[in-house]
Amino acid sequence: MRLLILALGMLWAGLGLAQTSATLNANAGPSDNGTSVGAALLFDLEAATDLVVTGLTTASTVAPGSTYQVTIYSRPGTALGGPVNTGPGSSLDGWTNLGSYTVTQGAGEISLPIHITPVAIGAGQVVGMAVRFQPGTTARYVGTGTPPIQTFSNANLTLRSGDVRSVPFTTGGDFFSSRTLVGSVLYRPASPVMPANVGPTNNFGLVDSGMFFNLQSNTGAVLEGLSTATEATPGTSFEIDVYTRSGTALGNVFGSGPATSTAGWQFRGTVPAVQAVGENTLPLNLPSIGVPPGQTVGVGLVYRGVQPAYFGIGSPPFETYGNATLTLTTGDALAVPFSAVSEVFSSRALVGSLVWRPMGQQLPAHPGPSDNGNNAGTGQFLDVVGPSDAVIRGFRVASSAPADSTFQVQVFTRNGTALGGTLASGPGSSSAGWTLHTTATVTQAATGELSLPFIVPDISLTTGQTRGIALVFVDAGPNYRGSGSGSVGSFEASGVQITTGEARTVPFTSTGNLFNGRQLVGTVYIRRPEAMFRNGFE
Repeated sequence: MRLLILALGMLWAGLGLAQTSATLNANAGPSDNGTSVGAALLFDLEAATDLVVTGLTTASTVAPGSTYQVTIYSRPGTALGGPVNTGPGSSLDGWTNLGSYTVTQGAGEISLPIHITPVAIGAGQVVGMAVRFQPGTTARYVGTGTPPIQTFSNANLTLRSGDVRSVPFTTGGDFFSSRTLVGSVLYRPASPVMPANVGPTNNFGLVDSGMFFNLQSNTGAVLEGLSTATEATPGTSFEIDVYTRSGTALGNVFGSGPATSTAGWQFRGTVPAVQAVGENTLPLNLPSIGVPPGQTVGVGLVYRGVQPAYFGIGSPPFETYGNATLTLTTGDALAVPFSAVSEVFSSRALVGSLVWRPMGQQLPAHPGPSDNGNNAGTGQFLDVVGPSDAVIRGFRVASSAPADSTFQVQVFTRNGTALGGTLASGPGSSSAGWTLHTTATVTQAATGELSLPFIVPDISLTTGQTRGIALVFVDAGPNYRGSGSGSVGSFEASGVQITTGEARTVPFTSTGNLFNGRQLVGTVYIRRPEAMFRNGFE
């Protein structure tokens, strides 16, 4: 009975956390200072519990309802310190560009929420952030002279703010401290962690060598991050190149196998890493790696400037780790990744853990079949409305692409509707207010007109606000439902509603053709907190 009560208590505690989509308020304003020369505001975030930063608000002098651009950066460790020719903000070393975002000004001096590429912060870890304003936009904050750094905190997160640099990531310009964020930081609890081999390691590879493993899921999952073991000394900063492929990464031998050439592999990006105390790194933020239901996704990690450490000597069998949703099979090590003349070592198991989440709930759009379509380059436009605790995680779309082929889809977002107007007017007739959220590589299914599901960085929603979305099919033609004047369709699940839509043959211009009543055929994947993690299920 005591164990049952304890288990129930832990479950309810977990449910409370899973339902939390939280805000940490910084200085509420009004601001008393600012600069308009393309400055950056720098601050630190320190987590008391594992969490993910999903956005922020900030202040400017832009008129309510108007838009401007910011670029946001993150780095392991502090962002603070000067003077102008020293400190983390004096160069781009160690910083990751999280992207440029279109910001909509709120009713006062504080913006509407800026939804960013998620940044995972482990308990006890410090992450530095920088918000760089476009030249001509006056960033507003609190602080004149040299007051002390201000601290804002709750049980989960601490914000220390901050510094301002007029010419960020250089040794020029002006340095001001402290200058405090007027606004807030948005975050959510961290995703589940699945242990791989717990170590200790008993083997290691060469500098710049690679490790390869497989991911499988019956219901769909997304890999968001991981920790991995290396031979680096604690505190060492380095980089890992991340690659994925549709299908297995394993079964390599000298001269052949998936990892002995670049065929079929997609470079997903280079991520910064910091060695923790012990064998493993601090948690790494990866580009979101989708694992579609019933599919195998191969993953390759190339360790730049350090030696990976792993478990395995001789030729033992592959190791498998998993839960009800996600399975890891690990792995092969190659001295020279993607080379047919590389030494191959199998099995070499990843020592560390995976940070993952289920793919999400399905919100079906038009079930199809399509009865219309257009050429490559066409954009499909739709609106999404939902509560602030909901996010869009991915899509499944219809296209004319050949079976099993891949094509590119650009995903754009905006605050406000994507629909309405004429060819020469309306949201889709120009790039004003739109942000390129991501470019996704999409795989067409083996049969039918639908693609496999593809994952995008979370697209957050805000209660009472419409998020416009455009899916631009770069090198394949979209298929959709609707001809003639067509009709707009609305579809809803779990409190999230999509309205679809329009098609523009030359999106974000006043040229080409506009077709109203063209409905998305496929699925939107969403997450709501009432769908909670329980033993690997969402």
